[in-house]
Amino acid sequence: MELTINNIITVVLLWILGIFLFVITLPICSDIHDQFLSWKESRKTKTEPMHKITLPHTERNVNIMLKNVIKEERKKKKLSLSELARRSGHAVSTLHAIENGENSNPSYRTIADICAALNLSLDELERHIQESRSDNLS
Repeated sequence: MELTINNIITVVLLWILGIFLFVITLPICSDIHDQFLSWKESRKTKTEPMHKITLPHTERNVNIMLKNVIKEERKKKKLSLSELARRSGHAVSTLHAIENGENSNPSYRTIADICAALNLSLDELERHIQESRSDNLS
């Protein structure tokens, strides 16, 4: 390639244009990056357990008590399964399976989300289960 004044001017202008575009897009990319980090951090805090509930896994009755408590609380608050699903962020089929005993081992996150949607603390849930357990023993 021949080194002419036109080629030199073209290269310099493209170089200046590249720097100009970089300087203009840097704050935009930085904002997008900050928004992504903020979103990522908010997702992380949602998945961290708020409280550990200790339910004995060896008792079959615990699952029955859990489903009964959830169903009773939902009915007490006059919520349909679809409304509870909307509030908890879980599918109606998931809630239906829990309430009907088809899902005998729901995840901690699912239980915590359902309790939050019912305005029921995990401590209250555990207390209800303990009460049901003592009622069944007597």
